Amino acid sequence: MAEKIYDLAPDKSLLPQIADIYMKFNVDKYLIYGQKILAAFPMEQSYLTALQMAQVYIQKQDITTAIDLLTKIMDVYGDKVPANYPEQQWNATRAFAYGVIASPVYQKKDYPKALELYEKVVKFDPKNGDAYYYIGMCKWQAKDQDGTIAAFAKAVVLNSKTLAPKAKQYMEDLYKAQHSGSLDGLDQVLAKAKAELGVN
Repeated sequence: MAEKIYDLAPDKSLLPQIADIYMKFNVDKYLIYGQKILAAFPMEQSYLTALQMAQVYIQKQDITTAIDLLTKIMDVYGDKVPANYPEQQWNATRAFAYGVIASPVYQKKDYPKALELYEKVVKFDPKNGDAYYYIGMCKWQAKDQDGTIAAFAKAVVLNSKTLAPKAKQYMEDLYKAQHSGSLDGLDQVLAKAKAELGVN
């Protein structure tokens, strides 16, 4: 019925209601109305729809479209918090968005750009172990050995489920290369990482 009313007299205020209804049982139709919302309202007003659409596209394995939406949201709200939105919650959203955006950049071996994006991830989610791993990998490519070891140490102490073992191996190999094959003093590097992260 809402669709029929809209077809007879297109009123953009109806679009969010129609989209919300479709979100419950037909995501393809939801995406169609989501695009109408994005066309009718500026991102300052439609960012929640764009965010939900990005999550749907990720579920549909359409990462390119998801990244396009997340980039547009971060262009507007990457450096500020939307009105009446809890900052801690928005920080989690920003960390998620920048992580998704960073992944293909890293895969394309654009390490300086990937580093910039992963540093935004940890700015908003300081205990994201996976992001520290990729920061370490990017710094390694830039031949910043000390920065690489420090980043891997953070991934290790945060015990990133999938990447901590790799981070530990790389960290130890690099540390040995700098210290004549010895790991003496590495415990201090790990202690510093824990202190900076505020973990025990």
